Amino acid sequence: SAHKDKIKVGDKVILWITGNKAGCYALAEIIREPQTKETSPDDHLWKEEDKSTLKAGIKILHNLFDSPILKADIASYQELKELNVGNQGTNFSATKEEYEALLGLIDTGISFDSIRNKFQPAIFENFINTIRKINQTLGIDKNDERIVYSLRRNRLSYTVGQRYGLNIYTNDNEGVYRAMSVQPICEKHEAYDGKPPQPYYNYTNNFSDLSKNIKSIIDAIEDELKRTKKSGYRKYNNSDFENFVFQQKNKTMNPINQILYGPPGTGKTFKLKSEYFPKYTTKEDSLSREQYFDSLVRDLTWWQVITLALIEAGTSRVNDLFNNRWVAKKASFSESKNVRATLWGTLQMHTIQSSQTVSYTQRQAPLIFDKLEDKTWQLIESEARENCPDLYELIDEVNNFNPNPDKEIKRYVFATFHQSFGYEDFIEGIKPIISDDETVNDLAYKIEDGIFKQICSRAETDPENRYAIFIDEINRGNVSAIFGELITLIEKDKRIGMENGFKVKLPYSKKDFGVPANLDIYGTMNTADRSVEALDTALRRRFVFEEMMPKPELLKNRGENNSGQIQGIDLSSLLEIMNKRIEILVDRDHTIGHAFFMDNKKIDDLRSTFGNKIIPLLQEYFYGDYAKMMMVIGEEFFQPQMDASRIEFAANYAEYRPEGKVLNLKSLADKAQFSDEQFIAALRKMINPKGNNVE
Repeated sequence: SAHKDKIKVGDKVILWITGNKAGCYALAEIIREPQTKETSPDDHLWKEEDKSTLKAGIKILHNLFDSPILKADIASYQELKELNVGNQGTNFSATKEEYEALLGLIDTGISFDSIRNKFQPAIFENFINTIRKINQTLGIDKNDERIVYSLRRNRLSYTVGQRYGLNIYTNDNEGVYRAMSVQPICEKHEAYDGKPPQPYYNYTNNFSDLSKNIKSIIDAIEDELKRTKKSGYRKYNNSDFENFVFQQKNKTMNPINQILYGPPGTGKTFKLKSEYFPKYTTKEDSLSREQYFDSLVRDLTWWQVITLALIEAGTSRVNDLFNNRWVAKKASFSESKNVRATLWGTLQMHTIQSSQTVSYTQRQAPLIFDKLEDKTWQLIESEARENCPDLYELIDEVNNFNPNPDKEIKRYVFATFHQSFGYEDFIEGIKPIISDDETVNDLAYKIEDGIFKQICSRAETDPENRYAIFIDEINRGNVSAIFGELITLIEKDKRIGMENGFKVKLPYSKKDFGVPANLDIYGTMNTADRSVEALDTALRRRFVFEEMMPKPELLKNRGENNSGQIQGIDLSSLLEIMNKRIEILVDRDHTIGHAFFMDNKKIDDLRSTFGNKIIPLLQEYFYGDYAKMMMVIGEEFFQPQMDASRIEFAANYAEYRPEGKVLNLKSLADKAQFSDEQFIAALRKMINPKGNNVE
């Protein structure tokens, strides 16, 4: 009755019970304003209470009966210090902040990732690095029961004993950063309850207030540790948060530069795909809504995010677009120092040709925007739906987030070096702008990021995850020309954030650029390729090399019915015998890999492997010297083409002795020329030339 004119549908309700176990036992919502209750079948639920008095209809949103938030649990929470609770059966008013504070204490499945992604990267990094500095200075180890790493919907908390030591909040009305200190260090502060001397709790939006007073913060935390054996809030400790503090630094700050090298067919590329790719791949259903949104926006272009913003908001000014969620998120990933200028330029570049307000000439498809007389921008929806219908679907995907467990989010890129691959493809270069309008004859250029710079940008804006670039056939490119000045930046200690980290100014964009520490670089190198000798020495010393040699033993369970054989031919013995001969005649770097035989199940597979892979490889190794090839695979694979002794030459040459046969390879594709039986016999003789047991 006392609140009948204040209680409205949609208001939130805290259900509090007093007594020995006083606390919040449910959170609810008003679904019917106060009115006299009519007789109904549920009258028995009201027991002795007067059924004629005003009743408000409520819906229980969070039933906490089995795990209530007890009064003792919230004693030190600043937001709940003034919570008005009294005698049972009495109604009190509470603030929105108090309700949300209680809501934040409920375990409703919120994750550490979902909360930390709400913060700007710089704020989160300042917070984590400060905690690490405190822990390191005071010798605080993981699982210290005096410390609690907790999270709520709007904050991350580092609690010492019963008191907040360091917090960050998503709502900056009071201050993004909040910290304990011996003496006041910020303009806004308050003393903790208790007998003096008591520490102070400080509120600020300026991290420098904390950084320049770090000693006062550490001293206050040390005092709390001395008088605490175990925090009463340890049950709220979030292990993901705690693990991040103690492990993520090592995870982020140990870049990998590695090259897999070895003869052809030893499984170098296969190892990348099977073992390394999964390390940099996340299933979509493991992402929070925020992470999913980040992953989508990161790969969108400026014109796409502007289109999405206009679809959502309708006709808008540039300042309005600047604050849209799509544009704001893109801006957080962008190198642009003037986002508004970027928005203006993009809008004009993609303005329809018939516009009466934009005179910009170098336009690019799609042409979907137009500026109105009042300087607002509109989306030409008919053009947008025709040219980019997928963006409309994208909005639905984000708004109705339903992760696909089969869809993968890849945090890596794959490239293959070759003779034509250059700095412009890898780092950045000047590329022409191709217009779809045949009437436009102007030739324009733009600076376009290469594959390496793109993945570096992604990694730098997502420091909590590891990224990778995989370079196949790294020795086939001109490494010095491709890496350019970045050959130094890829060193581990020269990465951004490392001890000797630094950036260089790129020649085209004139922007500072560095390689983030959370980007790993992998390469593969075929030692049989003659270009391996030209591999840049500077690159060699910056990578760890892992040799991958043939493993005949892996063929033991291949072949027919996984027996390791095909029509009696033991595959592992076959490969081992060939490689021993090649190693003597050439070297171990030109041996043959087991991968060539891994999928051989029948005789036709084996014929194909020899005809299309093994023999062409041997021809390259021996420069077409069939005599040496015969020493490896035997004479049965050859047939005489002609008798050289019967050829009449135009002149005599004393050192030339025209004796023996001129050989030619038999065609393994022609069973009439080389039957399966002859092929098997040739392989048997290859393994055992003299018909004896061969070790």
